[in-house]
Amino acid sequence: FKKQFEIFNKIKKNKLKYIIVNADNILKMPNNTIRKLCKNLNIRFSKKMLSWPKGKRNTDGIWSKVWYKNVELSNIFSKYKNENIYVPKKYKKIYEESLKYYNEMNQYSI
Repeated sequence: FKKQFEIFNKIKKNKLKYIIVNADNILKMPNNTIRKLCKNLNIRFSKKMLSWPKGKRNTDGIWSKVWYKNVELSNIFSKYKNENIYVPKKYKKIYEESLKYYNEMNQYSI
């Protein structure tokens, strides 16, 4: 998160256009969030963006074997699950530092 934050600040400092998308927002409000993203990208929104056929696709790429299983088994965005995650004491410091960067960037999320 620290490196992302540094890049984010460079982009802002140089007054370049940017879009922050929090994946949680896509799961909480897929229609609304994707509409906002399309508007920001000047792309026409289609309800087809909210669903897809189950199964593998030729366009999935080389990483599909590693992390696409849930996508292949689904045809819509899954529901957001608010989970309390236990962070071991030895990782608290890095967690809190990362959370600071995350929260700062998340303020700009669509």
